Amino acid sequence: MSLILKVLVLLVVTILVAGIVAVLLMVHRPRRIRARAGLGATDSLKWREFVRLTSDLLARRGFRPIEEEHALNPRGYDLAFQRGSKRYLVQFKQGRATKVNPESLKALRQAMAEQDAAGGIVISTGQIDRHVGVLDPTIEILHGEALWNELEPLLEGKLKETAESAIRHSFQLRIGTAVLAGLIAASLTAMQLPETLSPPPAPESPAQPVAAPRERPAAPAPPTPTEARPLSEEERNQRRVALANEVARLPNVSSAYWPTSTTLEVSVTYQDPRQRPEVTAKICERVLQYHELRFTRIQIVEPGNRSHWWQCQ
Repeated sequence: MSLILKVLVLLVVTILVAGIVAVLLMVHRPRRIRARAGLGATDSLKWREFVRLTSDLLARRGFRPIEEEHALNPRGYDLAFQRGSKRYLVQFKQGRATKVNPESLKALRQAMAEQDAAGGIVISTGQIDRHVGVLDPTIEILHGEALWNELEPLLEGKLKETAESAIRHSFQLRIGTAVLAGLIAASLTAMQLPETLSPPPAPESPAQPVAAPRERPAAPAPPTPTEARPLSEEERNQRRVALANEVARLPNVSSAYWPTSTTLEVSVTYQDPRQRPEVTAKICERVLQYHELRFTRIQIVEPGNRSHWWQCQ
């Protein structure tokens, strides 16, 4: 087989395989790719900023926040809204690591029953547990493409640029994967093609004694870089427990526990509110030692059930 024909065959194989892979990765689900990349950009927001953005989404539907936004001891929901004369409870799940599961939906239903709410809404940029099953018709789960379609028109400024950049990067990554698949297919094809004709070997000349080359010591192989392993959900829960135990041992703190995966409730014993900044600073010192928990909402419960909310970063 001639060299030109061999190159043409490899070029056709590369283009054909790359095109097929690109179609499978992008053409059949561009909306899902855009939604996943765009919602991923909202992970950089602080929790309050995320709530403010999604509250604007709900405002477009006719919902308005109720003045008493936070319950003293939140159970099953984050904020309460009203549309007309009816009350609705809303859960916010920010981040790909968060998950909507049967336990969180059960807690939301209990809160709805206790407060005589007409319905509940779960806004999630994370995952949906496969055990969720058939949903209660009074609870709406807004996530994925449906959430992105309502959220995208509300993006502005730097957040909009970040989302568009993430979407472009996602498509570029898939194009690169398609090209790589084409090159691998071409390499495998080249191994199966017959070799090109080579000129006959030259007649052998009498062998001349050749001095053996000096052996050089082999250079040590470069160390293989190690990548940080992402934490599993079980490891995250263990670190939450460790953080709560550290905070509970601080002066003027009687207890600390996690009512939700994003909220740390700390009961304090001081009577003078002027001690609050000092206690809060010590709590934040512990929280910021856990990188993945740095955006945790902290509920300071003072004697007399007075609550104050704080976020260290």
